[in-house]
Amino acid sequence: MSGHTEGGRSRNWFSRIAMVFLCVLWSIPTLGLLVSSFRPRIELERSGWWSALLSPFDSTWTLSNYSTVMGQSNMSDAFVNSIVVAIPATILPIMFAAFAAYAFTFMNFRGKDIVFILIVALMVVPIQAAYFAIEGTDDLLETYERIRARPNPNLKMLGVVITLFDKRTNISKDTHGQIRSVFGEVLFRTKISKNVRLEESPAYKETILTFAPKSPGAVEYKKLAAEVVQRVEESRVARHAEDAA
Repeated sequence: MSGHTEGGRSRNWFSRIAMVFLCVLWSIPTLGLLVSSFRPRIELERSGWWSALLSPFDSTWTLSNYSTVMGQSNMSDAFVNSIVVAIPATILPIMFAAFAAYAFTFMNFRGKDIVFILIVALMVVPIQAAYFAIEGTDDLLETYERIRARPNPNLKMLGVVITLFDKRTNISKDTHGQIRSVFGEVLFRTKISKNVRLEESPAYKETILTFAPKSPGAVEYKKLAAEVVQRVEESRVARHAEDAA
């Protein structure tokens, strides 16, 4: 395995190891719940769930917990309903995404270019003003170059926007400089700053434009939207010029 990406950038193995460690760390509570669900309540009170993994043949395993839950009023119906909703919600988007990818790659149809520009050919990449966010862009850019190399050479990155920017900290300022040195003119002028209203609006199931339309976050997103519209129009004009030539 090479220590460099296709674009020539060196891989940061420390960040990769750190991400794997975090994934394992976040999976431990789920594993603990799964193991505990098959243990009697008495053993749960006596020892931790990990003891069952260390001595699986000396531990007592049972399905009584599931029997109790399934025997409760309407619990079995709720479980079945969850499966009925979750499976189509997972399979259908994947299936249609695969069909769409095939259509865009191998088929020619009227309006393909317009739809392709709107869905695929224009990418806006959000990057948090933090160290690990910058390191993670290596994988994203590698995927971007692979797509341009074979399936879609016309793929274009519309822009990169910095989010969670905190002008009070040096790390945000340093990160902004590093991102600008990497992406140059692709970087949007507008930065989305850390803002309490932006964090609160999802809890109220509202966009920032309806929740706090005069807040700094709403103002910044309006400026960003104006930049996006401008670049989309410039890209459309340039594409028509290329087709005409």
